[in-house]
Parts: sequence; structure tokens; C-alpha cells
Amino acid sequence: MIEDHLSDDESRQWFGGVVATMQIIAGGLMAGVISFAAIAFVVAGGEKANDDAQAAEDGVPVLTIVGAGFAILLAISAAVVTAQIKKPVTTESSQTPPQTVPENIVQALFLYQSRMIIWFAMLEGGAFFNLIAYIVEGQWVSYVVVAVLLMTMAATFPSRAAVATWVRQRLELEATNDDGFPSFN
Repeated sequence: MIEDHLSDDESRQWFGGVVATMQIIAGGLMAGVISFAAIAFVVAGGEKANDDAQAAEDGVPVLTIVGAGFAILLAISAAVVTAQIKKPVTTESSQTPPQTVPENIVQALFLYQSRMIIWFAMLEGGAFFNLIAYIVEGQWVSYVVVAVLLMTMAATFPSRAAVATWVRQRLELEATNDDGFPSFN
């Protein structure tokens, strides 16, 4: 369906530009986590991670436990919140869509972008919290949580094919009137 409306070079180029913008945003959010992870490693002394004896002496790593729980809560919240967003946060773009691209495809693309930004930002927040927990408590489990969050971000990275598939599925869902039943109008 979406491929039918992206048959000319101008439309394909515009679509590629929108996807590239999403990739830059997603990549930037991921790069921020990776950069801060390197800083946290250096600030915390690198090899500072507590061994079992040190951990028992220091007490319960409360911030690490809260950080892991916070990451889980944010991941669930991100899934729920993004599913509730029905309209794009913005429809502004540096590139005006060609006349050959229907408005519903433009709206679906910007909806995807809005949801993607919120999804990545919430996961990034969970990652930052866990990196701060690592700096404070030196528990490697905080880095494991960050790695899982980064893998989740990488798995949902907006590729051209993934965005096109999502837009197509979104338009099919809209055609069934959003309630899963065909529209007979």
C-alpha cells in the first residue's frame, strides 16, 4: 500500500529523508547513553565494581535495585504511553512531502516518529538512571540493565523497511476503523 504511493523518485527520496531523520534522532539518543556509560566507567574507577565481600560490607545496593526496577517500569510505561498516542506530536518537517504522497501516509509517518522519540527517550532515561547507580554504588548489574535497554533500542531502531511496514499496518488498521472490524461505510 505505501509502496504504491512512493512510486516516483521524489516520493521515495522524501520518505528516505524522513526515515533518516528518525535514525539520526534514535542514534543520537543511543550515542548519549553509550557516551555517558564510558564516562560513568571512568568516573567510577573502571575496575571498582564491588565483589561479593565488598558488597556485603557496603550493604544492600538500594540505588541499583531501584534503578533496575525503574528501567522495567519505564520500558512498560513507554510501551503503554506510545500505544496511546493517536496523533503525531508535530507534523512539521524540514522537507515538504510531494503532492503524490497522501496525507494519511504523512500523518502515519509523523505518528511513528513521535512514538519513536518518546520510546527512545524513556529508555534513555532508564539507562541514565542505572549509569548514575553504577557511579554511586559500583554494581555491574547496573551496566547489564543499560545493555538490555540499549539492545531494546537497537532492536527497535527505525529502518526503512520497518517504518514502511509499520505505516502500511497502521493504514490497514485505520481502514478497519481502529476497532479491528472492517468499515462498511
